Amino acid sequence: MEAETLVRGWEAAAQVAGRSVASIRKLQEAGRLISEKDEQGVHVFLRVDLEQLPPVQSPRRPDEPRSQPGPSERAKPDTQVPVAKDAEMMAQVFEDLNAGIEPHDIVVRRRILPSFVRQAYDEYVKLCDLTLDLPTNPVASQLGTQAKLDELATKLASTSTMVDLLNQYLSVSVDRLEGRIKGIEARLKAG
Repeated sequence: MEAETLVRGWEAAAQVAGRSVASIRKLQEAGRLISEKDEQGVHVFLRVDLEQLPPVQSPRRPDEPRSQPGPSERAKPDTQVPVAKDAEMMAQVFEDLNAGIEPHDIVVRRRILPSFVRQAYDEYVKLCDLTLDLPTNPVASQLGTQAKLDELATKLASTSTMVDLLNQYLSVSVDRLEGRIKGIEARLKAG
């Protein structure tokens, strides 16, 4: 992943998001913002995640109606749309997964954060659950492999039986033909 898509450090993340460092830390700790630590232990964020954070609202007066849902009305974290919206990169990860490439190899190959690949993989699995009957789906292919192997084994066994029967028939037929040929040869010699 190119360097401009990554943001290193709390302060830089806060600047890109237009929020305070404390706000960024709270979002990260709550799991609403994904980061990874680099080799130096510095938190690294995807720029797209930071840019897509909703704007900070000024505090409302107690008599003002709420413009956003309260805590009891908010969606649970696991039902929220993932923060990472980089559709092109998500599509590339999906293509790699369809091709059977392991997630850790995708991280190395695409130079993207493991958290992004984990998120993409989770979405991929959810979508695969919806399309298990598609032949191009590797998860469906793996799930259907045993059934397909059993079916092929049954066909192979019946084919093997047919081949054995044909061999027996042909050997009897060949023996009969050889007997007839010998009989004809004997008549020709005698004749």
